[in-house]
Amino acid sequence: SLLELLVALTILAFSLATLYRAGAQSVANVGQLEKRAYALSMAESLLGRYESIPPSGVSEHGGGEAEAFSWRLRSEPYVVRFNVEGFELEQGSEPWPFHELRARVTWMDRGREHVVDLVTLLPEQGPEAGQ
Repeated sequence: SLLELLVALTILAFSLATLYRAGAQSVANVGQLEKRAYALSMAESLLGRYESIPPSGVSEHGGGEAEAFSWRLRSEPYVVRFNVEGFELEQGSEPWPFHELRARVTWMDRGREHVVDLVTLLPEQGPEAGQ
């Protein structure tokens, strides 16, 4: 009958609309994951540029509006604190001090800022590295 046909077409229309929304959301999620993977790869690449840190440290930044990704690479001296039998000791100027190197990549997507932040620990360059 005509009524059964209308009900079947209505159910079909709702089902197709739901499938369309699910497909569109999946495509949007893939786009977001692709950008996050790109940012992660960029941060890993930035950290891979250094095997050791100069005594003056590292402070770099870059990016562009065309690519919508910006990055910052920064180091700070790494201080280790020990607590031995109630006394707190600070490791500061050993023969081979370390620096914490942080790579931060940011981008805007759908009006929100997204961030990938990676950190590694690297030794400071010795005096022979500058020769």
